[in-house]
Amino acid sequence: MIGVFAGTGKLTLTDGKLSAKSENGGQMTLQPYVDRGSSDRMLKVDARDSGGFTYSAELKRTGDSGTAK
Repeated sequence: MIGVFAGTGKLTLTDGKLSAKSENGGQMTLQPYVDRGSSDRMLKVDARDSGGFTYSAELKRTGDSGTAK
């Protein structure tokens, strides 16, 4: 498990961004985003774990079903 996702903490929703901060120092921000070129909707994620490592992702839909791959 990636450290930034482990443990308990606090979730805050402000200006359309979801922020999470854990007791162990990890933090993450999730924000809905629309790509200007393709009009694809996605979720942008930026995170930092308690060790200072950073992670980022742009999560896109894989189809019309509700399952994740």
